[in-house]
Amino acid sequence: MLLKKVINQLSSFHDILNLTRLLKLETLILSSQLFTNNPICELLNYQTYVIFYMTYIKQLDDIEIAEESRKTVASIIIKKKMYYNTQIGWLYM
Repeated sequence: MLLKKVINQLSSFHDILNLTRLLKLETLILSSQLFTNNPICELLNYQTYVIFYMTYIKQLDDIEIAEESRKTVASIIIKKKMYYNTQIGWLYM
C-alpha cells in the first residue's frame, strides 16, 4: 500500500499517530521533489518519529528504511525519553 499525502496536509506528530492504524501501509511519501512537501516536513526529526511509530513502513520519502536505521531510531527515542523524564523530574524537586 502506497500513500502520498498531497491533498491532506499533515502538520503535526498527532497526524502521524492517526496513520499508525494503516497497518498495510508500506510506503509513505511526505517529502518529494515531485510535489509540495507536507507541513510536517518542517518539524525537526519527523522522519525519526515516523520510523519509530510506524514500524511496518518499508519506505519513507523515497528512501528504503534499513533495519540498522530502525535500531538507531529506537536508540534515539529512548535517549530522548530518558532526557525529558530527567528534566521533568528536576521541575518537581
